[in-house]
Amino acid sequence: KTTEDHPHLQALVLDLRGHGHSGSPQGPHTFTECAKDVERTLETLRKAQPLLPPLKTVIGHSWGGRIALQFAYNLTQNKYNLQPPPRTWLLDTVPGVAHSSVHHVLKAIKRIQIDPSSMENQKKVDKKEIVQLLLDQDLDISMAQWLASSAKVQPEDHTIKWGFDVDVVEGVLPEFATHDFYGMIDKLCQGSKNRVDLVRAGQNDAWTEEAIDKLHHMGGDGFHLHMLPNAGHWVHVDDLPGLLDTFQAEGLE
Repeated sequence: KTTEDHPHLQALVLDLRGHGHSGSPQGPHTFTECAKDVERTLETLRKAQPLLPPLKTVIGHSWGGRIALQFAYNLTQNKYNLQPPPRTWLLDTVPGVAHSSVHHVLKAIKRIQIDPSSMENQKKVDKKEIVQLLLDQDLDISMAQWLASSAKVQPEDHTIKWGFDVDVVEGVLPEFATHDFYGMIDKLCQGSKNRVDLVRAGQNDAWTEEAIDKLHHMGGDGFHLHMLPNAGHWVHVDDLPGLLDTFQAEGLE
């Protein structure tokens, strides 16, 4: 939508490791390794297209925001052969340990089984049935619909292939507790060259008053905290107009 409205902008949309169409390389699965994936992708692309314009902005949602932050921070430490982007956007990336709902989702999808008779009768299991299976595991409707949107049933063993690799997600989870989220924002925002914008979903109960207060008092002039009061965690779905307005108001490049 943003590139449609602003033709001078170019966007590269990446599936992170173990997600979407990206593969699952051998571990360890850490934020640092995920950030290296992004760096290697950009390096390969730049070799293929030498006239590609310099990177201006990195945007990540949820744990993708953690990787965006790690990637931008690593660039300022001269760890890669790329120039650091002036802007980093974190979309409802909550600091601290992974929310309990993440563990609940992982346990739920492991318990789900497809009735083999559905496959034997050559009945195609549709998305509505997968949504219901997820609801039966006490997941909320928005999470169930999101998970089902990329799910595919494997006819050979009646299992569901999700849009992400569970092993990769479980490998990254311990990183949440040790990730230097606040420290990297502070270091990234030192001086006037780099800026970090964090968009908080007002309806996401994973946010604590402590985390919000700490973010309000850090980063100096280089850090900006925004809020979409009516959006849940999926800010780009719940309030896309509000998100785009925030981008435009802050001068997305």
